[in-house]
Amino acid sequence: MSDSGGAVEIEVRMVRGMDYRDYAMNADADARAACYLEVRVGDSPTGFGGL
Repeated sequence: MSDSGGAVEIEVRMVRGMDYRDYAMNADADARAACYLEVRVGDSPTGFGGL
């Protein structure tokens, strides 16, 4: 942001979800799961994240 004359600068980036995978870590009633996301921000290379 800028304080010059009250101007506000905003950078907008397009985020695209490229792929999504989820996996159960066990099969009982208290099952835990993991998911992996492949995303791309603007024209950058794809990136990966997990939850």
